[in-house]
Amino acid sequence: MPLLRVVNSNLHTKTPGRFSLPSILLVGTAWANLLYAQNATPAAGATGTAAPAQPAAESEPSPPRSALPATGNTQPSAEQGTTPGVAQPEKASPFALPPPATEAEREQRSPFGRSNSGASSLFGTRLTQPGQAAEGETGESTTGVDGPRVIDSPSTFSAPGFYGGGGVSLTTGTGRLAKPREKWSITAGIGFDDNTLQTPTNGGGTEDVVFRQTIPGQTEISQNVQRNVPTGQFRVQNNIFIPVFRTVTEKVVLRPFVPEQEIVQRFPGIPDREREGSVVSSLDVNYQAQWAKGRKAFTMDARAGVDYYWSRSRDPIEYEASLSMQYIRRLSSRMQLSTGLSASYQTQPDFTRLNAIADADISGSYTLASSKTDLSYRWNRRLSTVTSFSADIRLQEATTGSGSFTSFGLGQELRYLWSPRLTFVADARYSLVDYIDAESSNKTLSLLVGADWDISRRLRATTRVGESLRTFQPSGTTSGSPFGELALNYQPSRKNTFTLSSRYGFEESAIPGAQQQVFRTSLSYQRLFSPKLVGSAALNKITYETKNEIQTSSQDVLDASINLRYFFSRKFKMGTSFSYTNSKTQGGFSDYYRNRFMVTGEYEF
Repeated sequence: MPLLRVVNSNLHTKTPGRFSLPSILLVGTAWANLLYAQNATPAAGATGTAAPAQPAAESEPSPPRSALPATGNTQPSAEQGTTPGVAQPEKASPFALPPPATEAEREQRSPFGRSNSGASSLFGTRLTQPGQAAEGETGESTTGVDGPRVIDSPSTFSAPGFYGGGGVSLTTGTGRLAKPREKWSITAGIGFDDNTLQTPTNGGGTEDVVFRQTIPGQTEISQNVQRNVPTGQFRVQNNIFIPVFRTVTEKVVLRPFVPEQEIVQRFPGIPDREREGSVVSSLDVNYQAQWAKGRKAFTMDARAGVDYYWSRSRDPIEYEASLSMQYIRRLSSRMQLSTGLSASYQTQPDFTRLNAIADADISGSYTLASSKTDLSYRWNRRLSTVTSFSADIRLQEATTGSGSFTSFGLGQELRYLWSPRLTFVADARYSLVDYIDAESSNKTLSLLVGADWDISRRLRATTRVGESLRTFQPSGTTSGSPFGELALNYQPSRKNTFTLSSRYGFEESAIPGAQQQVFRTSLSYQRLFSPKLVGSAALNKITYETKNEIQTSSQDVLDASINLRYFFSRKFKMGTSFSYTNSKTQGGFSDYYRNRFMVTGEYEF
């Protein structure tokens, strides 16, 4: 009120028609704040004492290399940090940005990072009534030519993920975006691997191969021939000496007798390999970056490391590296651009990744990289589209096989919002794969339908089903296969998280020109025992079926792991992990099992 008196007094002293623009803006702002203070009703919890400050949770530890399946989800886990403390609520100006959500408000939201947005939107909004904002939204409701729409809060970013997994959700102040802008860490570990070379259970050796060939004998073929032989005597006839001949019968052999013969050829087999166990030491350097500014959000994880096997007979040193990035930018209230990248260089098999090499007979390091760019556009309240471009590459440094390839794909997704919790999807995907070291390629067209369904606040489902047609070159043969994807995320409480993903369809074989169909299922569980102790478990079951012109082979892989991490402080934590792998192949010649135990310590700078 004193400010208004001063302004009114100042304005009345001015000559009419000569009010300055700053004076007009000052008056308007002051009157708006006055009216807002008189008419606004206190929000629930705005009176009384402020909520006690909550201690900030420890930063999220880096996931172990083979702990959880790569489902494509980047949802905040139970151990991720939250904004420390809750400030005393104040009456906000209508011209100010909405205040950050309190801890209680965050608990009422979906555990998957969206503010009750359901499966509805690519941008995190939900269907609303005309002129009414969605419950839990902090955006502004407006009505356009296509009906009511909600302008999203810039603090929540949602985008499609990689094929076969759920979407990406980032919220400022919580989860990943609650961490420092960037940080470095070093991880050192030591453990034991009881099968460092994936030696088959039966030793992998083969016996000497002996070929015996019997050549049947041949009987003698002969005939008797008569001929005249001079006797050495002469007879006189008409005073002429004429020699005297006699007839002799002789045996002539046309085919001699050949006895039965046996030819023996011996090819030496492969000697059995001894199962090698070794102590393993590891050292990794990790880098993490994350930020959100305005309409943009970015996350990155990078790791480079080395493993040393103390007792392995060959190649005791292995180098590994990985890089993952996610960038989201809102171009407008209707359009959004997002890009994701996931790349790794490794020697050990990774059964959680698509197109990874799982054959124990193929040794050597390989590089696997995938990228996907999505352009999302919302045409109206119910209809939206996603246009995608993907690129994949696998470079195989193997002693056998030539499975290196490049792949490029296009995708078009049509999404229809049936209800705030259910969205129906029609999806078309086309990919072209070209093998680098062989004259072989294939083209694949997939037509899919499915749905994104928020069954409840804590349970979310994503499914796609359809048919894939693949044409192989240069043979020109065409093969069809059913295609299906399923992802379930369930968080019954803030301390427990379950994730299930399943996929069946074509994948790229290590043999050019071969048709490989893979059925994979991954189940993971994460538990927050206390603010300092976190545990997780994962189970992967994969079945490979490979066909070519010569033979058909199959392989079943069971991979399980369990991990525990304890946070001694914000900068130092230790963890222990155990993994078990069992691979069974057709014929049993390459069956093997493997156990690995590691203890690690990580220090953040």
